[in-house]
Amino acid sequence: MEKTMIRKKSPRPSAASATITTIAVLALFLAGCDRGTVGIFASIEREEKTIQSNLPKDQTVTGFTEADGAYFVAIGPRIWRRSTTDVGDEPWDTIPVPTGAGEYVAAGVASSGSIVVAAFVGEAGSVIAVRDAADESNEWEWATANLVGQVDTLLSAGDAVFVVENRTGVGHFFHHVNLTDADDPTTDELALPGQQPRVLDATFDGTTYRFVTSNAVLSSAEPNVAPTVVATAPGGITNIGGIAVTEDGTLVVSSDVVSSDSAGKVAYSTDGGTSWTESGVAADVRFPSVAVIGDTVYLGARRGVYTLPVTGLEGTPAVATGQAYESAALRNASVLGGFFEASDEDIFILTNKGLWRRNVDDDSVSWIWE
Repeated sequence: MEKTMIRKKSPRPSAASATITTIAVLALFLAGCDRGTVGIFASIEREEKTIQSNLPKDQTVTGFTEADGAYFVAIGPRIWRRSTTDVGDEPWDTIPVPTGAGEYVAAGVASSGSIVVAAFVGEAGSVIAVRDAADESNEWEWATANLVGQVDTLLSAGDAVFVVENRTGVGHFFHHVNLTDADDPTTDELALPGQQPRVLDATFDGTTYRFVTSNAVLSSAEPNVAPTVVATAPGGITNIGGIAVTEDGTLVVSSDVVSSDSAGKVAYSTDGGTSWTESGVAADVRFPSVAVIGDTVYLGARRGVYTLPVTGLEGTPAVATGQAYESAALRNASVLGGFFEASDEDIFILTNKGLWRRNVDDDSVSWIWE
C-alpha cells in the first residue's frame, strides 16, 4: 500500500502581520548596511561600495605619513600601515610596539624619504624608533635618543623630522631627528630664542624651515640649526594654531582662540613674515591646524573643517562642503592633527574621532571615515 505523507500547513499570515514582518526584515537589513551615520541610502547616492575600516573610530590620531608606497598612522598604542593602492579595499595592518619596549603608546609617526620615524611614550620616558617603509615585518630599529621626557608632538617638514619633548617641571625641548645613520639615529636639541613656548607646527617651502609657537613665527635655513624669531603676534593673532605655505611662498598662520579680536581668522604674509594681512573673521570658531592643498587653504576647527581659496585669503573662512551623510560625526570632531595630502590625490584629516579622507579634486562627496 502506498503511503501518503500529510504535512500540516501553517496558518497563512494576515496582510497586516506580513507587512510588519517585511518592515522588520527591511529594518534589520538597513541596520546591517549602516556605516557610521549613513546607511544604504548614502551608498546608493554615491554609487560607492560601503566598506567598514578596521581603524579605531573614536580615538585621537597622533600622526600620519606616507612613505615608499604605504600610509602609516598613529592611533592608540600602535602604528597602523596600509598600501597606498589599497585605499578603501583592504584593512589596515598593525605594527605593534616593539618587543621589550614595555607599556608604551604611539605618540606620533613621520617620515624622511623611505625611513619611517615613530615616537612611543611610556612611564619611563619616550623612545624614537625607525624602520624602512618597505619592510612589512613588525621589526623596529631603536634609536639611541636622549629623550627623558614625554614626546608631545612629532613634526615633519620636507624630509626633516622634529620632536617636541615635555619634561615635567622643567619645560618643553625641541629636537631635530638626525637620520644621517639610519641604523643609529640621534636627536639634536635646538635651543629656542628667549622664553618661547613649545613648537606647535612646522613647514618647508623648499628653501626655509618655518615653525610656530603660540605667539611667534620662527625660521631656519637648515633643519639642525636653531630657529630665530621672524614675527610675533602675526596679523594680531595672539594664540597661533598652525602654519602652512602656498606654492608661491605665501605664509599662512591660523588662530586657535575664540574669545579675542584674533579669533576665527588667518593671517598671511607674502614677504617671508615681515608684514602680515588678516583675513575675514568666522564667528565663534578657532583653528588649531592649517594646511595648503592645491589652491585651497584647509582649516581644522574644534568642530569640523573650514576652507579659504588661496586666491582669496582676505575673505572669510567658510564651512567646507561634504560634511554630511557619512561625515556627520566630522562636524563634531576636533581637527587637531591637521591635514595630509597623499600622492594618490586623497586628503586625510587627523581628528580626535579617527581618520577621514576624501579625493582632493572632488568636493561634492562626503568625507569617508576610515
